[in-house]
Amino acid sequence: MGRVSAVVFDCDGVLTDNGSSWQNIHRKFGTDTADDGSHKKTLELFLEGGITEEEFVEHDIRLWKSVKPEIHRDDIMRCYSGIGLMKGARDVVEELHRRGVYVAIVSSGVDLFVGAIANMLKVDDWAANGFESVSYTHLTLPTILLV
Repeated sequence: MGRVSAVVFDCDGVLTDNGSSWQNIHRKFGTDTADDGSHKKTLELFLEGGITEEEFVEHDIRLWKSVKPEIHRDDIMRCYSGIGLMKGARDVVEELHRRGVYVAIVSSGVDLFVGAIANMLKVDDWAANGFESVSYTHLTLPTILLV
C-alpha cells in the first residue's frame, strides 16, 4: 500500500463532540421542539427526497428568524459555546501534518463553526455550508450549500 497523501475529516461528531452544528442552533433558539413539529416534518421530507437541501435549510432559518428576526453572526457563534474537540483530534491532525499529510475538513455543517474548528486545528483546507448575508453581520436567505 502506498503512502497516504491526504486525509479528509467530517467535523460534527467526528472532530468535535457535538452531533450537528445545525441542531445546536435549533437548541439555542428553542426551535428544535417548540415549533409544533414542523422542523421534524421538514427533516423527514428532506430525508425522503421530498424537498431539496436548500429548501430544508431555508425552513430552518425561517424558524430561527421567527424567534429572533435579526440574527447576527455572533448569535450563531454563541450556539457553539461549550462544544469541544473530540479527545485526540488535535493530536491526530498534528501527527498527520508531521508526516506531511494534507489534512482537510469537508462537512455539511455550518461554515462559521467548521471554519473555527479548521482554524483551531490548523488544517490545510475546509469546505462547509453557510449563509449569505448583506453586510456579513446579519443572517439572510438564501444559504450557500457547498457540501
